[in-house]
Amino acid sequence: MAEPPKCSRQGVAGAAAMRRQRREQWAREAIPLWERWRHDPFFLLGVGLYWGEGDKPRRPGELTLGLSNSDPGLLRVWLRWCRRFLPGVPLRSDLQLHDGCDVAAARQFWEDELEVEVRSVTVAVSSASKRRRNTLPHGTLRVRVGRGSAEWMTKMLVWLDLVQQFDGSNSLAARNEFGSPRVQ
Repeated sequence: MAEPPKCSRQGVAGAAAMRRQRREQWAREAIPLWERWRHDPFFLLGVGLYWGEGDKPRRPGELTLGLSNSDPGLLRVWLRWCRRFLPGVPLRSDLQLHDGCDVAAARQFWEDELEVEVRSVTVAVSSASKRRRNTLPHGTLRVRVGRGSAEWMTKMLVWLDLVQQFDGSNSLAARNEFGSPRVQ
């Protein structure tokens, strides 16, 4: 009979240790990528876009790399950034709308503007405001990394730490015991 997988023999603690080791490896891998790309303005633009508009972890361990916005131009830049710096990584597009918006028209708008497939639609029904508003008739689109998101989110967190210390010189941030910058 075949030996059971290593993670089932180690239990929950072993699986958690393996996840931590993977995150530490991804954090170490982020450093040479930073070294290669940090002088590329487009790379820094994408890190800055994520810093300002990206999905932030709401809970410890939540590692999904995504960005939401209502501006097709900004999302077009984000898509180009992802395709350039995360080649081969699947991207997913999810639409968020206010109650009363035309779902079909909004979906078609984003698919035409960005040449993406809108995978899901969420309609927010708010009882807080009875007054009808149509300020975002096309809603907001969230572009997120599919499979591999935890890896790229870990790397993005390292790049965010590094970009905060970046002064254009050749120096790198102080490193932790794993040889990489502090990772949350």
